[in-house]
Amino acid sequence: MPLTVADVLALPVVAAGDPRVVVGGPGLGAAVRWVHVTEQTDLTGLLGGGELLLSTGIGLGEPGFDAAGYVASLREAGAVGLVVELGRHLARLPAPLVGATREARFPLVELTRAVRFVAVTEQVHATVLHEQYERLRFSERVHEVFASLATGGGTVAEVLDRAAALTGRVVVLEDPGHHAVAHAGAPAADALRDWPARSRRADAAEGWPTAPVGPVGARWGRLVVPERVAEPGAAPAPSPSPGASAPAGPGQVRLVLTRAAEALTVARLLDPGAGDPAQHAAARLLRDLLRGRASEEEDLRARARALGLPARARHVPLAVHAPPPAEPGAVADAVAAVLARGRTGGLSGVVGPRLVGVLLAVPAEAPGGGGGAADPARAAADRFAAQLLREVRGRAPAGPPGAAPPVDPPAPVVAAAGTGAAGTLAAAGEGLAEAVHVARAAAGLPHRAPGTVHRAADLGARGLLWWLRGDPRLAAYVEEQLSPLLTGGTGAPDGPDGPGAGEQLELLRAWLEEGGSATRLARRLHLSRPAVYARVERLRARLGRPLDDPETRLSLHLALLARDAAGGDPGGG
Repeated sequence: MPLTVADVLALPVVAAGDPRVVVGGPGLGAAVRWVHVTEQTDLTGLLGGGELLLSTGIGLGEPGFDAAGYVASLREAGAVGLVVELGRHLARLPAPLVGATREARFPLVELTRAVRFVAVTEQVHATVLHEQYERLRFSERVHEVFASLATGGGTVAEVLDRAAALTGRVVVLEDPGHHAVAHAGAPAADALRDWPARSRRADAAEGWPTAPVGPVGARWGRLVVPERVAEPGAAPAPSPSPGASAPAGPGQVRLVLTRAAEALTVARLLDPGAGDPAQHAAARLLRDLLRGRASEEEDLRARARALGLPARARHVPLAVHAPPPAEPGAVADAVAAVLARGRTGGLSGVVGPRLVGVLLAVPAEAPGGGGGAADPARAAADRFAAQLLREVRGRAPAGPPGAAPPVDPPAPVVAAAGTGAAGTLAAAGEGLAEAVHVARAAAGLPHRAPGTVHRAADLGARGLLWWLRGDPRLAAYVEEQLSPLLTGGTGAPDGPDGPGAGEQLELLRAWLEEGGSATRLARRLHLSRPAVYARVERLRARLGRPLDDPETRLSLHLALLARDAAGGDPGGG
């Protein structure tokens, strides 16, 4: 921090003179650039600004001395105060001088004991030079830190962490809509409290330090220190970071914000595919919800509100699975576009391979979700799924010229919902975990109606088997039931006994899905009934079990579904 008039008066060498402030006020907080000893009453052209003047008072009490003009010339020259030693030349300060300094609010101090002015100048000048050297070192350190982060691919979190550490203050990155996408220096519950409203008010009144982020003409955010930074000499704000050094002053804060903003700008220019910081922030929040951090409800809620999630709302958790050939990035963009056009708000972000998590906001007075047709949570989820289907299909590339569109195209995405509308984010995290499970399991359903929302009750045995897919006992069960068909590998060619293992598994699946009806299976395979009977007989012989027995069919069907689940994501992710 720059040395101020008050700091100089507190130095031991000056305090020995028993200084008494005759005229003080805000001027005591002015920065002292230099100390100048003078007995001249005309200092025109002799000062460069920021000087604290020391005088023994010679000439200040002479008849005809123009006190008002003298003080006015000091102010115009940029001096920051006058210290007068009383004694041999001046017994007391002249009343005109006291009146002129009081009128001009120019600091005036009297020393009632003699001091060595040369000792004062030596100590002050050493302190000033040390402060200037520290300021230069700080500037070099700031440049090195952010230059390294800019060229080394530093993340947003790393840039903000270093900015908060260097300033000793909270630093927030917000987008043009005043949504806080990242912060450092304090818990979210403190740093991001009522963020959008506070940030907008600060633009008009509070004077927070800021720095724009992004190229000129294409700004995509700004860095903010959410407090008025005190000028030198004012009482410093307490450090928000445990163990942090004293908070930086206005000049240092501006320097750090500017360099940090440049680092973020350069890093994004070097990696144009990095994506929207707001979407990354929403994805981090959703992943934290999936980790079950119920003890951090206040922080999670502050982060959600800072990202634009309505404060008085319940949350409908959804998950969207993007099975091949859908591009996960394109699906995430489509989800964000649907939310952006919505009227109630929401958050979305990638939470896993081929998985996009969503929190839809519904009015707080909406019931928690009984599952009926009038349930607002269910209606919101269904409406979102229908809009997402239209959005994804609208973004799909057109087919060859003249080609007819498919009569019954497969669902390009799988949407799933957790139970009800949650009142807390911890509960929303539970629902989101359920939605993720349902979406992954539903990707393996043989018939997925486009635009529908899958729920746990829709999965039946598939949902249970998906949860148990890593259990070694389930793997043993699959091997026990299907081993006769797995012999030879799934790629075994046709042999004298009929189709290879892979084809026999598919034949078994088709037979079970058609309920053991040879007529329906013949229609499905485009074969005659005698040919189907022959194939089924070979299948029965290979299994060594009666395929017309209901319990046998149930056991085999469960084994096939368990094999689907254990083989990974049935939808390809």
